[in-house]
Amino acid sequence: MRRRLDAAEAFSAAFLLLSQRLEAEWDFTDWSDGPIRWRFFRPHCETTPNQGWKIHVSTSAAERPVLLSRLVGPLHDLRAAFKVTRRIVDVLFLNSGDAGVELLGKVVTVYPRDDQHGLDLIRCIDALWPTSSGPEVQTDLHVRPGSAVSLRYGVFGSGPTMVQSTGIHEFALILQDGSRAPDSRRCGGVQSSHAPSPPLNCCPPTPFPIELNKPMQIDGRSFVAIAQLSDSPRSRTYLGAQLDTLDTVVLKVGRPGVAGDIMGIDVCDLMQKEFRVLTTLASQPGLAPRPLAWQHENWPVLVMEDFRGELLSELPRRKRISSLPRLAEALARMHVTGLIHGDIKLDNAVLRGEQVGLIDFELAECEGDAIRSGGTRGFMAPEIDARVAAAFPRDVFALAGCIAQAILNIPPGLLPAG
Repeated sequence: MRRRLDAAEAFSAAFLLLSQRLEAEWDFTDWSDGPIRWRFFRPHCETTPNQGWKIHVSTSAAERPVLLSRLVGPLHDLRAAFKVTRRIVDVLFLNSGDAGVELLGKVVTVYPRDDQHGLDLIRCIDALWPTSSGPEVQTDLHVRPGSAVSLRYGVFGSGPTMVQSTGIHEFALILQDGSRAPDSRRCGGVQSSHAPSPPLNCCPPTPFPIELNKPMQIDGRSFVAIAQLSDSPRSRTYLGAQLDTLDTVVLKVGRPGVAGDIMGIDVCDLMQKEFRVLTTLASQPGLAPRPLAWQHENWPVLVMEDFRGELLSELPRRKRISSLPRLAEALARMHVTGLIHGDIKLDNAVLRGEQVGLIDFELAECEGDAIRSGGTRGFMAPEIDARVAAAFPRDVFALAGCIAQAILNIPPGLLPAG
């Protein structure tokens, strides 16, 4: 708890010092974009273009105080307009993936006056901040593979807009003939066909390490991915096969830096913990997928048993209700091992024959250990908002949410207030 408070205080102090250093010669503007709060800094009497190659600097929440202390000098000396998240919760939200894969890592955005100004800024910032434990920015071109500095051609601030065929409004680039083109964020570093050449040679973000139908070695064994099952800002999941046995498996690949907390724990650490939890639960046959392999070099990869069954959330109402006692039995079996699941809900329970198994153990902890914030609204007791230790009642309370959903056919978090 003390370490978390110290980290939060360092975060606030770094932002305050940045603002104090610039307040005599710069204009500030604060605004909110949904749940994210920003501060825009602009030198007095300076103007920024409507569009161009904007620079993003990625960082984790744990590193952000150091980044701000390093950037304040160059941004002041080169008189560059920029915006930065105002609160630690804003960095956590951006890097969690909940804001969308397009916003991952975009904690600081710098707006050059022209290409030469941009080149000077890129070289200076890259020398001071070459890498980060935060996630790579997925919409940008990068200075080099794995760099924390990247750039994307787009609108600066709130520019002109246009309406898509679907009726959605989006910012627009102004072309040389005065016409407009959508300023769309696309992953893989793909830029608009109307973008000019960047001010220096760049490369796309690092691709996922797994390719379909291409054999790979993980933890000394051979596997192949057959089909992609899911894709999220946090991870990608594949159906695969173990080549020496031809058994089907599930391969889960985490995106480094995503879901990082104030202490620097990110998806890589969470997946490694999930592997340890699954190893412990292997003593309870059929309760959870068996862990088969774990590898963490540049990307974390977890290989698990193909744990097939019917999600309780997708069962017909009568069958869903009749499965609730078996869900309670599965939870009791997990508690026997001393582990708390932390996110019990019908979406994380699988009916397999006459038994219910559990999945998704990223929040799981031993009883009494600090548990990461998170969970699913409607399944968490009010005190979960406080920093409480992992305890069995957390899971038992979540069973009430499961009962409500099973009977009412709606997740309790979607019910009207009161």
